[in-house]
Amino acid sequence: MGVYAKRTVLALLFFATLMQHIRCSSEDNVLTPDISYGGRVEIIAPARMKSGEYLPVVVQALTSDGSVDVEVTSSLRLVSAAMDLSGASIRLKKGMGSFSRRIDTQGNFRISVDDAIGEKVVQGFADIAAKSYEGTLVPAREVWDASFDRHIVDDLVVPVGSELLIEAGTRILLHGRVNIVVEGTLSVEGSKEQPVVFISRVWDEPWGGVEVRDADARFSYAFFVNGGADDARVFGHSASQPVLMARNAAVELQHCYFLDNPGKALGAHTSRVNIDQCLISRCDTGGEFHSSLVHISSSFVLDIPNDDGIFVDDDNDGFYFLLVYPGSDEPSRVEDTYIITGKDDAIDHNGAKLEINGCWLEGFMHEGVAGSNTNWVRVFNTVVRGCEQGIEAGYGEPTVEVDHCVVVDNGVGLRFGDSYDTGSRGKMVVTNTVLFNNGDNIYNHDLQVQAAVEGGITTRYSMTNDLDFDSSPFCITGVPRFDAGFRLLSGSPGAEMGSDGIDMGLFGAGVALSVDPL
Repeated sequence: MGVYAKRTVLALLFFATLMQHIRCSSEDNVLTPDISYGGRVEIIAPARMKSGEYLPVVVQALTSDGSVDVEVTSSLRLVSAAMDLSGASIRLKKGMGSFSRRIDTQGNFRISVDDAIGEKVVQGFADIAAKSYEGTLVPAREVWDASFDRHIVDDLVVPVGSELLIEAGTRILLHGRVNIVVEGTLSVEGSKEQPVVFISRVWDEPWGGVEVRDADARFSYAFFVNGGADDARVFGHSASQPVLMARNAAVELQHCYFLDNPGKALGAHTSRVNIDQCLISRCDTGGEFHSSLVHISSSFVLDIPNDDGIFVDDDNDGFYFLLVYPGSDEPSRVEDTYIITGKDDAIDHNGAKLEINGCWLEGFMHEGVAGSNTNWVRVFNTVVRGCEQGIEAGYGEPTVEVDHCVVVDNGVGLRFGDSYDTGSRGKMVVTNTVLFNNGDNIYNHDLQVQAAVEGGITTRYSMTNDLDFDSSPFCITGVPRFDAGFRLLSGSPGAEMGSDGIDMGLFGAGVALSVDPL
């Protein structure tokens, strides 16, 4: 969301003190970085590469049941006997991290994490046989396997009626600003051991993107690296090209990794998009979806576009949702997803119908959730932490519902109003929510009228810790006691005091959203 100069100044002042502010949070929730990690990790990387190329790598900490260990936030040291990684480290946030690094070795090599269980073996080659492509694919069905690198030297079209199947381990190397346009069918079938890779042939010449038009595409275990550089195909309010763009299309993504892209990872217009167990990191924006129906689950969006801590006003959102899918009343959903560190909003809602359930939103220089325009956004069972403002009902007439959330360590916890002066006429309804250690826990102020808006925020059954709302029905004040996941400990203020007889704040794992849409 763009802002006025006043907001820019406020953001800079806020982040100058943010780290000190978070260090003052409750003692039970201080995360200690740079610890030695003796658990299991899973390392996902291409199975082969040429010496001198950039290798993308994903590292995730694992629990005993094989799921991502979201309690791990730490810098871990990388180890490889075949190349110099001395001093190299990878930053895991909620158990997930990644890097892209130039590798100079012609033999096979192993990558591991110091003191951790788990490794990845990569085959190193001096050269790999290749085939080149451009123009329009002719066969009705074509299969690309890993026996050749596939060099895309100019824009390539998969035409109507044609199918392109890309098998596990295949590497697609694209020239600068070059695109793949899918008008037929595209299936990318990578595996954990042999993911498919879309990457620029020359690192200093980023490629364009994959654009799916009036077509279907499926992607599984695929890397998308150093793309989104075609300035003739910019999309959205951050004015960058999506690495993967859907137009009137249906796109499925599972275990896909968008790393180090100058463009935004994802874009969609009047499309259906499903995203499951994916990672987006160091991209211009995580995803921007216009009039689309989107379901995002069990995914990570980290460092948008980086984590250097320097504020810029370039609309670098985790996800941005604009309006609704034509002819459908079904909402878009973001579930069980971690969106951490960015320069604008973790989730920007602009006239969409949107449910956010079981998420963790942290460290964004503007809002954790920014509601605006019209329609509604519901935030449920979610942590919002360390943002300029936690959850906002901004300009226009949005309805923002906040239920069973924890909003802590933000400059402002909940806000009705906006940094625009166009007026806020919607409402925010808050229940069963814990607010603590925000600079201002609840703030009702509309710039257009230069005052609070009566009824703009209503609170019930919540730990408000705000003089203007502490006397609301069934609200309390107090110092909450949390576990490491920000769930209330037994005996804490707010425990078993929700409207449903359970704790205020987080429900716990595996709870589904069950209330009717507004």
